[in-house]
Amino acid sequence: RDYSPDCLQQIETLHRLKELGFTLKEVDSFLKSQTDAATACHQSASTLQRRIENVDQRIQELQELRDSLEQQRQQCTASQPSSSKGCHLMGGQC
Repeated sequence: RDYSPDCLQQIETLHRLKELGFTLKEVDSFLKSQTDAATACHQSASTLQRRIENVDQRIQELQELRDSLEQQRQQCTASQPSSSKGCHLMGGQC
């Protein structure tokens, strides 16, 4: 099947945005904003900035989760094993 150059460009843009983690709703909004050439670059930069902020927030949340997991692991390895108590995560000691 043959596609027009504009259609192929739109498909490539869709794939690129999906690879960057955009939702289908965000991709749809992005593609619609590209029809107005005067504001396309400004809208693209704004959309990408919001996505960067979302990624930064998620990175911070994941770092906090990692720190919490590491703290729990260290508590496990620092505790003496007790066959009668079990892991401190389950209310016992490790």
